Amino acid sequence: MFLGAPFVEKPATDQAQVFSVAYIQAHLYQYMIGTIILGLSLSLIGGFSSYIILEKRSRKNRINP
Repeated sequence: MFLGAPFVEKPATDQAQVFSVAYIQAHLYQYMIGTIILGLSLSLIGGFSSYIILEKRSRKNRINP
Protein backbone atom coordinates (compact mmCIF):
# COMPACT_ATOMS: atom_id res chain seq x y z
CA MET A 1 0.00 0.00 0.00
CA PHE A 2 2.88 2.36 0.65
CA LEU A 3 4.29 1.96 -2.84
CA GLY A 4 1.09 2.94 -4.62
CA ALA A 5 0.15 5.80 -2.30
CA PRO A 6 2.25 8.52 -3.98
CA PHE A 7 0.66 7.78 -7.35
CA VAL A 8 -3.01 8.05 -6.42
CA GLU A 9 -4.96 11.25 -5.86
CA LYS A 10 -6.19 10.45 -2.35
CA PRO A 11 -4.20 7.70 -0.62
CA ALA A 12 -6.35 5.17 1.21
CA THR A 13 -6.03 5.04 4.99
CA ASP A 14 -6.83 2.28 7.45
CA GLN A 15 -8.90 4.54 9.71
CA ALA A 16 -12.32 3.37 8.48
CA GLN A 17 -14.16 0.95 10.73
CA VAL A 18 -16.77 0.01 8.13
CA PHE A 19 -16.00 -2.05 5.06
CA SER A 20 -17.92 -0.56 2.17
CA VAL A 21 -17.58 -0.84 -1.58
CA ALA A 22 -15.87 2.57 -1.74
CA TYR A 23 -13.39 1.54 0.99
CA ILE A 24 -12.50 -1.68 -0.82
CA GLN A 25 -12.30 0.08 -4.18
CA ALA A 26 -9.90 2.72 -2.87
CA HIS A 27 -7.62 0.13 -1.31
CA LEU A 28 -7.79 -2.16 -4.33
CA TYR A 29 -6.88 0.68 -6.72
CA GLN A 30 -3.91 1.68 -4.56
CA TYR A 31 -2.84 -1.97 -4.26
CA MET A 32 -3.02 -2.50 -8.02
CA ILE A 33 -0.93 0.61 -8.76
CA GLY A 34 1.67 -0.48 -6.21
CA THR A 35 1.92 -4.03 -7.54
CA ILE A 36 2.28 -2.83 -11.12
CA ILE A 37 5.08 -0.44 -10.14
CA LEU A 38 6.82 -3.06 -8.02
CA GLY A 39 6.51 -5.73 -10.71
CA LEU A 40 7.83 -3.50 -13.46
CA SER A 41 10.75 -2.23 -11.41
CA LEU A 42 11.78 -5.72 -10.26
CA SER A 43 11.50 -7.14 -13.76
CA LEU A 44 13.69 -4.35 -15.14
CA ILE A 45 16.29 -4.86 -12.42
CA GLY A 46 16.23 -8.63 -12.89
CA GLY A 47 16.40 -8.36 -16.67
CA PHE A 48 19.32 -5.97 -16.72
CA SER A 49 21.25 -7.87 -14.07
CA SER A 50 20.70 -11.17 -15.91
CA TYR A 51 21.86 -9.59 -19.15
CA ILE A 52 25.02 -8.22 -17.52
CA ILE A 53 25.83 -11.56 -15.85
CA LEU A 54 25.28 -13.52 -19.06
CA GLU A 55 27.40 -11.07 -21.07
CA LYS A 56 30.27 -11.38 -18.61
CA ARG A 57 30.06 -15.18 -18.67
CA SER A 58 29.91 -15.32 -22.46
CA ARG A 59 33.01 -13.12 -22.75
CA LYS A 60 34.97 -15.53 -20.54
CA ASN A 61 33.93 -18.52 -22.66
CA ARG A 62 34.89 -17.02 -26.03
CA ILE A 63 37.95 -18.44 -27.72
CA ASN A 64 40.27 -15.74 -28.96
CA PRO A 65 42.19 -16.72 -32.17
